This record gives sequence, structure tokens and C-alpha cells, in this order.
Amino acid sequence: MFEPLFPEAVLDPRLEDSESLLLELGRVSAQKKEAVKARMGKENREEDKVGAEDAPPQNHNGTIRPLSSLKPGEKGRVRDIPDEEILRKVLSLGIYPGDTLLVIRRKPLVVFRIGASQFSFDHRLASGIFVE
Repeated sequence: MFEPLFPEAVLDPRLEDSESLLLELGRVSAQKKEAVKARMGKENREEDKVGAEDAPPQNHNGTIRPLSSLKPGEKGRVRDIPDEEILRKVLSLGIYPGDTLLVIRRKPLVVFRIGASQFSFDHRLASGIFVE
């Protein structure tokens, strides 16, 4: 069953003009972003402040690294996606923080599996997803 992306905005009769709708969509989007950040353990962290969107996550004893660095056969758990554009794309594909993945191939694309789904990302995109 599919869940509407913006159920609050669609069902709210107060949103009659497009400006109000855009403001409401922005509010809902911000709430969803905060929920994802909370799931990633990123609430109010220093690197979430302005200008730090592209900063890689802190590496704790070498355990957090880009997806692109995993070798075929290695598993990882999605830990952090600091770039907003990459985060949006990954979430739209149904990949969430905490998901466990298995790398199938690294060249020419990074091919990995989460559950029964298989994904192929270019190295730029895979480098923006950090796993542990």
C-alpha cells in the first residue's frame, strides 16, 4: 500500500491558494527531513549547521566509510547521507538509514542489494552514502 507524500497538505482545506500550499509542503518536507535525521542520529549535531551539508560523517575507528569503498561480498549498514541532493534521491528509491546492504560489484557501477531489491549507482552517488 502506498502512502501519500504530503497527506497533511492534500487533506487540509485551509490551503486554497498556491502560496499557502507551497508553504505547507515546505513544512511537511522539513518534518520528514528531521525524522530521517533523527533516525540517522543527526539531531542538532554540529555538522548539520549551515555550510556543513557536504561534510563527511565522523569516522569512528575506521568503521564509517563510503559505500563506494566496499568490496564485492562486503556488507554494510547505511549510516549517513550528508548531501541533501543524494539523500533525496536515495530516499525516493526506498533506501533508508539503518538498511543493510550487500555489495555485488564495484565496476563500472557500484551494484548492491538491499533485501530483494538490487541497485546500481555511479561512483559519485555511492561515495556520498556512508556505511558502517
